[in-house]
Formats: sequence, structure tokens, C-alpha cells
Amino acid sequence: EALTTKYGQAFPDVWIRTNSPKRAVRDITMLEALSMGHDVLADFYVDAAGNHSLRLYQSDNLVLSDILPVLSDFGLIVVDSFATLVETDHGKQYIDTFHIVPPRHLDVPLMSRSGQLVDAIEAVFGREATADPLNRLVVTSGLSWQEVDVLRGYARYCLQLNFKLAPARMQEIILSHPILCHTLMAFFQARLDPDLTTSRKRAIKKAETIVRDELR
Repeated sequence: EALTTKYGQAFPDVWIRTNSPKRAVRDITMLEALSMGHDVLADFYVDAAGNHSLRLYQSDNLVLSDILPVLSDFGLIVVDSFATLVETDHGKQYIDTFHIVPPRHLDVPLMSRSGQLVDAIEAVFGREATADPLNRLVVTSGLSWQEVDVLRGYARYCLQLNFKLAPARMQEIILSHPILCHTLMAFFQARLDPDLTTSRKRAIKKAETIVRDELR
């Protein structure tokens, strides 16, 4: 009843006409979560028309010029977008909805990466993760944003060692080998993860074999 009172008149007519009750519940749940210390939350789903849709829920309104470069870093192609202002007695909140086309040559369903993608987008806007094109590995390799950050750290370390490749070229090479990046992280975990539950020796051997195959 409290939520009905709070949000009953909060949404514009166009939002009411175009969203199902199930979607309305999800939106209100996300907006309520904003009050728990989050500046931006994300939700990725397939809408009733079959579109891949990303919604960003914000306490402070972000402008498109801040949002679109971040989405581009993940390799996401934005077809269109629309904004929704939510006004309650507690103040204003904002929802931006984007219809997304999967990156070209992605060989898995984009929704299979939804969990990693949402976490990574929230981390970027929460200033926990770096915004750069290496974030594309979240989609193409299925890595978490923390795993991408490990690879980013190694790439930067190579620069400190006066590696001869330019940073842009190094980034291009990394992005062109998503399977290898995924396997390198599996190798890293096989060797160093203290919570590994399977055979460490077998996991290392399997990862080494795939890495060598990818390097040929």
C-alpha cells in the first residue's frame, strides 16, 4: 500500500501505456533499491517485442553524452532510447531505456552475458571499474569486470616494461582474441584461486592446452 501511494501517480502516461504490470513491479523494485546507496542501477532484458533492452535507473539524471560512450565500450549498439522521469513526494528519479543490438560476430546469445554486463555497467557508473574498450571482453569473453581489470593491469604493466607495442595496438590485439582472454583467466584461477574445488593440476593442464592451441 505504501508503494502504491508513493508511485501511483509518479509515472507519465506513456510509461503506463507501454509497460506491463510485471515490468512495472521490476521498475519500482529497482527504483526502491536506488535509495540504498546506489547512484545507478541497470537491468538487461528482452522486451515484449523481442528487443534487447537496457534500463538505467538513476538518482541524478545522466546525460546521453555520458552514457553512450560507456555502452559503446562494451560493444553495444544503441538503436534508440527514451527517458522517463519519475516524480514522487520523495523527489525525482530517472529511467533511461535503450534498445540494443548485439555486437557483430558475437557467437553466443547476448542474454547469456546479462549478469556480467549489468554488474560491469553498474561498476563503471559507480566508479569501481575503468571505462575503456577492454570492457568489450565482458560481452565477447564472458569475463566479469574484475577479470577484465586483471587483464587491464597486465597490459599496463607491459607498458611499464617498455613493451614495443603502442597501447592502442595492444588493446586491439587483446580484443581480437576473446577466447584466449577467457582461457588466460581460467589459467590464472587454476593456479592461484585458493578456493578451487576441482583438481588444480588437471585445471592448469587443461587451461595450458587451450592457451597453446589459441596461440598457434
